Amino acid sequence: MGMDEVIHTVGVSKATFYKYFSSREMLVSEIIETKLAEIAQFKDALFEFGKPFHDRYIHALEIVGRALQHISGRFLEDVQQAHPEQWESIDSFKKFSLEWLEQFYLEGMRDGHLKPQNPKVIVLADRAFLRTITNSNQLKSANLSMQEAFMGYFTMKAEGIFQEPTAVIRAGQTLASAVASNQDA
Repeated sequence: MGMDEVIHTVGVSKATFYKYFSSREMLVSEIIETKLAEIAQFKDALFEFGKPFHDRYIHALEIVGRALQHISGRFLEDVQQAHPEQWESIDSFKKFSLEWLEQFYLEGMRDGHLKPQNPKVIVLADRAFLRTITNSNQLKSANLSMQEAFMGYFTMKAEGIFQEPTAVIRAGQTLASAVASNQDA
């Protein structure tokens, strides 16, 4: 999208626009900074200790979901290709976000809200997912918006994918037996 299109979309005069943003780089920088600040509010929701654990998780998801609402694959592609410094700030933000999530998962396991799991595996899955949703080609091929992919992934994590919890337990036991058998061989 060219600067004239952006100015037209925003609905202000060129003079007004350039009074605040002297370049495309400055505009992109401001957008990224604003969006990351919005998304970062999820940390406060995760660690709002006066509220129930599950409610904190849901509130954090809502915050991120709202912030991702208007981020298009086209915008992500533009930032990645034309604004590497801004893309680096997104990558740094993802790193910190994963650290916050790991702390949250550890707290949940410690306090009995989450099943005991290896938190490194959970964070590894989250890292792969974040890499996927910040890849515009992946979003296009799945025909999903960033917001749809984010909400779907974290809802699936919270609710699971099996209708019957016992089916999950049986599948897990079968898998664990198979792994143990392979290790013995």
